[in-house]
Amino acid sequence: MWLVVVVLAFIHIISVRKGPKWLFYVSKPLPVLVMIGILLNSPASQLPYTQWILVGLSLSLLGDLLLMLPRDKFIIGLSLFCSAHLSYSYGFSLMSAWHFTPWLPIALFGLGICFYWLFRPDLGKERIPVAIYILVLMTMCWMAIEY
Repeated sequence: MWLVVVVLAFIHIISVRKGPKWLFYVSKPLPVLVMIGILLNSPASQLPYTQWILVGLSLSLLGDLLLMLPRDKFIIGLSLFCSAHLSYSYGFSLMSAWHFTPWLPIALFGLGICFYWLFRPDLGKERIPVAIYILVLMTMCWMAIEY
């Protein structure tokens, strides 16, 4: 089933530039829907970790759908994805014992700062929301690696 997710994601990437518009709109939410289906049918579907990953995937799906709308829903979409990353982070923290690698958060947050400074000139009034998003994204990466 995970191969289906990869193929659907690949179809969507191709549809961004070369495909018909309908294929773009159909293929955008499909990989996340399939991942939700895989998790719901998983033997681990009732574990707290899996429940938080499902919440995150559902929020990501809503974010994808909002960003497909004709009107600019950037901040709302960003908020949904940010909430999804917080959900993933919490889910990862439920998986096993905490392992702290001192250099890892320094490296990840340093990388986040570099990305922010690269994007900063073009962010305009979205500087603070994007900074918060990058902070949450780097936290999620840290939790995923440490657990």
